[in-house]
Amino acid sequence: MIAVINSTKIIKTPIFTIGNIEHSPTIKYGSLDFVLQKSNKQVSKIIETMCSVIQNKHSYIIVDVKVHDLKEKELPCLDNWHIDCVGRHDEPQKEEVHHLVLFGDCSLTSFIDGPIEIDVPNDKVINWNKLLVDPPTFQIESNTIYTYGRNLHKGMPATKNGRRLLIRITETDKINPRNIIK
Repeated sequence: MIAVINSTKIIKTPIFTIGNIEHSPTIKYGSLDFVLQKSNKQVSKIIETMCSVIQNKHSYIIVDVKVHDLKEKELPCLDNWHIDCVGRHDEPQKEEVHHLVLFGDCSLTSFIDGPIEIDVPNDKVINWNKLLVDPPTFQIESNTIYTYGRNLHKGMPATKNGRRLLIRITETDKINPRNIIK
């Protein structure tokens, strides 16, 4: 089946620079209130700023906060192409909306640049790394909110030692808040 992947336009919203990244708990699938309560002041301020881009078109809002102290060549996250919150690009439920911001320049996330046509198998789980050979990509900029849907992306190895803060707010009908501190 030929499918057009990455048809959702990515919207960039620059925000402030934070200087030194303070340590904060790593939180997965947190409710907005829970994350604001458990995070440090720096992360809470960022999340409050990010709330301006929330579209309120879904049942749930979940927040992920990830702080990593990385060594050169270390990976902070998945290093394979993936789509957040879904196994397949064509799942029938309404497309999620993600708002992602990254601080620190040691490990940036790469996205597929623009829509691409690709022959996608009917497998339940798709191995995007096997299907994508040298696709056009771009790396996100630090201090910028990226709003996207089912767009393929992957984490990149650290180019130097440093601290990385990633915050993702997801609007979804599929995943309810679970408030997991790691």
